[in-house]
Amino acid sequence: MSVEVLLLLKEQLRLQHYHDMAEFAERQTEWIKHARALANWSNNPVEELACLGMVAFLSWGTAQLKFFPEASLLNRVKSLGRQTQSFDIAGLFICCRKLRAWVVLATAENAITGGATLKRHAYELMMEFLYGEPLIDNDWDTVEALVKRFLWNQKTLAAWKRYWMSCCENAREG
Repeated sequence: MSVEVLLLLKEQLRLQHYHDMAEFAERQTEWIKHARALANWSNNPVEELACLGMVAFLSWGTAQLKFFPEASLLNRVKSLGRQTQSFDIAGLFICCRKLRAWVVLATAENAITGGATLKRHAYELMMEFLYGEPLIDNDWDTVEALVKRFLWNQKTLAAWKRYWMSCCENAREG
């Protein structure tokens, strides 16, 4: 990953320690814009996927939903996830799959706050992930262990679990 993306991740960790909510919201907005710009600038699918995951994660639970979700971003996450599945470089393959799990959960659960079209795109993204990801056995404990390697907090983790369980139940019924 580029230095820019690594610095963005480092700054996000610092954001969690802000006590002034106005300053926190301002900085968060800056970093959402920065992550989105990096995603658009990058030619590396893994880096782009990580940046879109950051946009989704930073947008979750804030008034920043204007930055996310969009159907085009969900489709981009789906496309990038497919690309990273084909990486077969030693060590990178598993890391990309873990990153994909985090990004899919962050983007899909975030998108269900939107209208019917976004909900449909989010559901399709989750179903493709559920059926196409060999690391996942519809087991939340496995998914939780994977996503805890990235940005998360208890509120997002609880919401992601609810959405994950709902999608798993729909997959069993369908």
